[in-house]
Amino acid sequence: MSTEDREQLRRFRSLVASEAHRTTADGRPPFTLPLAECSRDESARRLDAISMATWLDRHGLHSEPLRWFVEYATRDDYGASLNATSAWAALHYFASRDSEERFEFPEGNGQIVYRLLQELSAEEQRPQFPTSSSGAGSSSSGAGEVEGWLRTGALVYSIEPTAGGAVAGVLVRYAQQPKPRPAPDTARPTERATGDLRSEALVRTLHARRVIYAAPLFTAAHIIRGWHATWLREFTYAPWVVANIHLRAPPADGPARCDNVIYRAPGLGYTLSIHPPSSWLTAAARVRSRLGGGGTRSTTSSRGSGGGGGAVLTYYKALASEPPETARVRMAARSWEQWRDEVLDELEIAHPGLRALATQLDVRLLGHAMTRPTPGLVHGVARAAASGERPHGVVHFAHSDLSALPLFEEAVYWGQRVAVEVALAL
Repeated sequence: MSTEDREQLRRFRSLVASEAHRTTADGRPPFTLPLAECSRDESARRLDAISMATWLDRHGLHSEPLRWFVEYATRDDYGASLNATSAWAALHYFASRDSEERFEFPEGNGQIVYRLLQELSAEEQRPQFPTSSSGAGSSSSGAGEVEGWLRTGALVYSIEPTAGGAVAGVLVRYAQQPKPRPAPDTARPTERATGDLRSEALVRTLHARRVIYAAPLFTAAHIIRGWHATWLREFTYAPWVVANIHLRAPPADGPARCDNVIYRAPGLGYTLSIHPPSSWLTAAARVRSRLGGGGTRSTTSSRGSGGGGGAVLTYYKALASEPPETARVRMAARSWEQWRDEVLDELEIAHPGLRALATQLDVRLLGHAMTRPTPGLVHGVARAAASGERPHGVVHFAHSDLSALPLFEEAVYWGQRVAVEVALAL
């Protein structure tokens, strides 16, 4: 970095500190977590109305390294460029936390899942929600029986509020099998030798007094009968690409840490997971056991021999350089081979020869990974309508989308708030 670059970085940090400690008109902190405790004064609304690129321009901050640094933050937390991120949201990234120290569990979010599962032990009283089931070839338990507090591998495809609660349609099992083939002498000449697939589904109907809808808001109109929100048109979602590269051994040519960033690379960097200690594996086994199975099932596009490599390198990229709808089309049109080459080419900037260590590469495309805090959204009319959304019948909404900030802390806030609402309503 040049002397001018360093001076602009110093000025940027001074401006952030000034914004973080300014006196607000309503007495609330200008930037904090959760969003519900932040100031909503006119200064906040003015910052939210412009892009971070405009804010940097107004302060004469044109240093290329500085702009890369700030845009890395907006891409990483929001999946958006400087032009697509409100200045308020970008400054919130730098000013909302008192410390940059991080608290992490050795096994990541698996520790949180395990602690939550402990609260759902088999000894606890089971809920008494009446159920019914249907489906070809199903072997379901009869109406009135419930499989406990936790049910995994189930897809809720419909929620219909009723006078006394809500009815949810749940796809519990879905499978495709070849149809039985007729005998060769009776087969029609037009039939394909490989046969057609027969679908088999097990569907359950659950009756609930209250429902907490914790999925992204853009899915709600497709699931909840009769729910429509005009304000949802203002919300846009960033597409992401995530790739897992299985390695025979950790890279030996450089100091790969838990979290790594490659300067000026189009991706967001990568994490490195080396063979975990036995305590991690024990915790993971406990989680898998409570979730109803010990195996894994891939939902990614993958190639390779698999097997137990010595490390797993996880690569992240937010497709923030073009409008989300354009990026989604381009993302879906690319082949696995094209993604493989792009990911490995970028990672070999830091670790030349990484291809020789790779045994498997899995690619996951996330078309709507997170909502983007675009200019005017966080402190605008649409977000206010979202956060003030009353339950639709007995359906309560709980998701970080309600804050227009895709942050873990916001998800926790809405989960806790709605849990209290439901507890008081029951």
